[in-house]
Amino acid sequence: MSDGLNELTNEKSLLRWLGNLGWKVYGGENHHGSGGALINDEYGRDVNEPVLWSLVQDQVIKLNPKVTEKNVESVISGIKSDLVGEQTLIETNRVAHNLLTSGRQTTLQQPDKEPVKNECYSC
Repeated sequence: MSDGLNELTNEKSLLRWLGNLGWKVYGGENHHGSGGALINDEYGRDVNEPVLWSLVQDQVIKLNPKVTEKNVESVISGIKSDLVGEQTLIETNRVAHNLLTSGRQTTLQQPDKEPVKNECYSC
């Protein structure tokens, strides 16, 4: 077997490079075990769920000033409903990609205010 380039050496090299740029990486030379298992443990993902919903929730709040801890669940529920019914993983990924790149329309109930309609929230 060659010690040259292969998928594992490429992955380790990429993770090292991203880590040197300040990205948080999972797996690689400084971690024991699978990067996927490490991120699942950190974010509490059920292995049967394809999405890290707690991470999505945190990022939706971070990216959208009108989304708060109190109303983020309605946004997440809408995203989840958009993904229900897709027949294959490829179709689900296509819909998820569209949500990530285009956002989605939703109505948020603001405390003591009229509902905010037709806002586009980034995922």
